[in-house]
Amino acid sequence: MGFRVGHQCFASESDAEDYFYSQQSVIPVRADHPTYMVFHKNGDGWLQNTYVNNQLVYSVNAPARGFSECSPAKEFASGAGVGLAMMAVLALV
Repeated sequence: MGFRVGHQCFASESDAEDYFYSQQSVIPVRADHPTYMVFHKNGDGWLQNTYVNNQLVYSVNAPARGFSECSPAKEFASGAGVGLAMMAVLALV
């Protein structure tokens, strides 16, 4: 069993979480106020840091994510099947 993030399937939940949080960009809290949030890896977990005027105001554990399940082996077999079908069509042309 794997864990899905977008169109990718990861073998471990830790890898899926790392990919998810590392893809998040700086999140402005309000357009009219210089406040923003960023995610930061701290050891085995992720922190959600909030800054005001470029000063760290507080840091909390990032929210827990629930990832849907996937199977890397099944996805590979599915992709291989599509690839073989495409090669067969190209061979006939």
